[in-house]
Amino acid sequence: MDGPHRQVLLVSPHFPPSGNPQAWQNYRLARALAAGGLQVEVIAAGADRLEPSNSHAGGGLDPEGNIAVRRFRSAAPWARSWGLTRRAYRMFHPLDPYFHQSGLLETLDRRLREARFDVIISRAEPLVSHHALLERQELAGAARLVYWFSDPVPTSRTPEMMKLAWRRRRCEGLLEGCLRSGDLVIAATEEILEAFRGRRGGAETWVLPHT
Repeated sequence: MDGPHRQVLLVSPHFPPSGNPQAWQNYRLARALAAGGLQVEVIAAGADRLEPSNSHAGGGLDPEGNIAVRRFRSAAPWARSWGLTRRAYRMFHPLDPYFHQSGLLETLDRRLREARFDVIISRAEPLVSHHALLERQELAGAARLVYWFSDPVPTSRTPEMMKLAWRRRRCEGLLEGCLRSGDLVIAATEEILEAFRGRRGGAETWVLPHT
């Protein structure tokens, strides 16, 4: 990422005015990259997200125009009203409890076909943006792929975090996919990094605490 005016794509549903705590962290990350002279693009959830908003977050977003934010269609209408259907979806899609996957995949697919990025950073918990980037990695070209994990990932070593074994296997498959396809995997704590130990993959791993 060294050198001026290189393009960075930050993929995360959470960005102001989302009330998710990670939205503020992503905002600060985008601002820091832009302040370093990089052209930053963010793919984030739109106004129809299920998470609450924080109208005071992210005010005055990059007046110099180094950050472009593209919003994707998020929660389907039925996700707001059909409680049983919503619970069933979350059971079978453990990586996407807020119904971001469809809109995120569509927007990511379009942007990767329209533009070239030097670095793509996926940063989200739950892990839907990691899953989306793995699904579309063949469109990333020569971009360096960064997967940023903020919370512990349910695995067979931590069965109490997710009771159904097949759901844990989904998460373990995602971990291994990130290690295989990524250039860098970042964990917020040593505890999170522990989930990667003993797994195959060529990605470099860092521990970078929340700021």
